[in-house]
Amino acid sequence: MTDTNQNVILTLCKDKEVWESFNASSLQGNIFCSPLFLDTLGIDYDLVICEKDGLIQAGAVILRKGNCVLNSPYSFSMYQGILLSGVVNEMPLHSRPAWLLEVLEIFLDRLSKRYDLLSFCLHYSFDDIRGIQWFHYHQPEQGRFSIELRYSGLVDLRDPEEWDAYWSSTRKIRQREYKKANKEGFTIESSIDIELLEQLYVSTFKRQNLTVTPETFKLVRTITSAALTQGFGELLVCRNRGGEAISALVYLFDGRNAYNLIAGNSPEYRNSGAGTFTQFEVLRRCREKKLEYLDFCGMNSPTRGDFKASFNAKPVAYLVVNYKKGISVE
Repeated sequence: MTDTNQNVILTLCKDKEVWESFNASSLQGNIFCSPLFLDTLGIDYDLVICEKDGLIQAGAVILRKGNCVLNSPYSFSMYQGILLSGVVNEMPLHSRPAWLLEVLEIFLDRLSKRYDLLSFCLHYSFDDIRGIQWFHYHQPEQGRFSIELRYSGLVDLRDPEEWDAYWSSTRKIRQREYKKANKEGFTIESSIDIELLEQLYVSTFKRQNLTVTPETFKLVRTITSAALTQGFGELLVCRNRGGEAISALVYLFDGRNAYNLIAGNSPEYRNSGAGTFTQFEVLRRCREKKLEYLDFCGMNSPTRGDFKASFNAKPVAYLVVNYKKGISVE
């Protein structure tokens, strides 16, 4: 797969080390775009790069089942979209818009010639989407992107003050729940017991009269297993005084940020503060790892969004964009 025009080359990146280096250097790079994570999904994917004069300008993750491109975001996934070269961050501010518009025009044109569907969950740092919004501006019959606004929540971990200063700045109810759990003798441990996680995960859905599909169940196992064995995530388990597991949470991390991903709680301990107790421990460990942010991976429903905000999570906007050849959004 090679496309050349005016020193621009569009190609599939077969070298995972090259892609990992690009992913790490891009402001939009994240664990969900790493082959370490992508390989856990059990689906096909293309890592497409756009090069000019031998330098990668942009890249994209295309998820597939056979020849069928899948819609983003995929299950348990975020920010699998367009990644830009880290070079753009070194450019003068007055030069960035023109560079980005040129790169997107070429990149999207080449991608649209190879895929009938393009679907991206853009990273929240992708703050200028005019090149996407204006794609086929004058030829809408060729297809335009639809754009959907969503939110996630970020907790800033960079504050150099002590942990107690952060903890005391969170919502009072979270502090009370933490104190209650601590008083009850709850403990937190790092675990490799994926079956225990699965039991708590299923219990959480059962309480809501929901069923976990076999596909979801498989992803919980494969993602967690890979995260633990390959070192890009951790499973924390909260136990009561008697040693019973009552809450579990899996979070992933890359070189910059951490990501809440999979959680399960015992219905009997729903109001015990165990979930809050576990979440605070995740945040504490992330600060110890010198990570920049904890991403709650979604803040799009009232109750869950408010819970996440209570840990000082700042709402940040991200976009899901979809293009289908010959389909105009107007």
